[in-house]
Amino acid sequence: MRIVALSENTAVSDKLFAEHGLCLYIEHNDKKILFGSGASALFVENAKRLDISVDNIDALVLPHNHTSVSGGTEVLIKRNPAVTVFLRKDYATDCAEQKGIFRSRTGLPSSFFKANKLKCVLFTAFSEVCKDFYIVTAKHYEKAHSNDKTYLKKRGRKWAKDDFSGETFAVCFPGRRKDGFVILTGCSHSGITNIVKTAREMWDAPVIAVIGGFNMMGGNINRISCGADEIKHTATELQKLDIGYIYTCHCTGRKGYEMLKETLGDQIQYLHTGEELKF
Repeated sequence: MRIVALSENTAVSDKLFAEHGLCLYIEHNDKKILFGSGASALFVENAKRLDISVDNIDALVLPHNHTSVSGGTEVLIKRNPAVTVFLRKDYATDCAEQKGIFRSRTGLPSSFFKANKLKCVLFTAFSEVCKDFYIVTAKHYEKAHSNDKTYLKKRGRKWAKDDFSGETFAVCFPGRRKDGFVILTGCSHSGITNIVKTAREMWDAPVIAVIGGFNMMGGNINRISCGADEIKHTATELQKLDIGYIYTCHCTGRKGYEMLKETLGDQIQYLHTGEELKF
C-alpha cells in the first residue's frame, strides 16, 4: 500500500505547492484512490510534478463536505468522468461557516450531487470502497475539541449547527487482517481518539498507523484553536491506544503537532505535501 500527500498545508520542497487542504493519493491492491481532493485543483499540478496520474483514479473518498477536503472534486471529475465519489449522505447538502453575521459557503453545493448522482455513492454509516478499504462513521466515546461551533449544515430549508455525526474516516488493510490496519482521517472533527476507538471496536487487529488532520489549528499553522490541556489529553489518550505510528498534517498545524510531540515523541511525525508512506 502506497500513500502520497498531494495536497497539505506545507510542502517538502519549494517545487511543490501547499494550501489549507488535504488530498492523499493511495495505491491499494489494484485500485487508485484519493482521500480528499484538497481545497482546489492544486493537487493536479503536484501530482504531475510527482509523476502521478490523476486521470485514472478509481475512487474519491470525501470524509466530509468542507472545501479543504472537497474543493478539487469538480476538477477531478472533469478530468476523469469514470471516478466514483464516496460521501456520507448527510453531507450531500449545502454547508457553510458562520463568523459573526457573515456566512460563507464551504464544500460542494447540493446541486453538485443532484447533477452527478450516478457518480456518487451516498452511504448512511458504512461503505466498502474496494477489498480491504472501508469508510466508517466514528462513535462518540468522549467530547471532541470545542472549536467547531462555526460550521453549519442545511437541513431541509433551514441551517443547523453541524454536529459532525456524518464525518467519516477510512480503514485500510495493507496485508493480512491479523497484521493490522491503517486509519485515514480528514479533519477529525469527531475527535481522533473517538475515531481510533471506533476502528478498534470494529476490527480486532493492531493499528499500524493513523494518518491525517486532528483539528487543532487556529488562524494559521503556528496557532492552536483549542486549549493546551485538550491537546495534552489527546496525546495521552493516543499513547494509551497502542498505535504503531502517527502521521499528522493539515488542520493539526505545526503548533499542535509540536505540542503532541512533547508527549508522543518519535511515535508522531508530520506529513508534508510530496512525502510518501508505504505499508
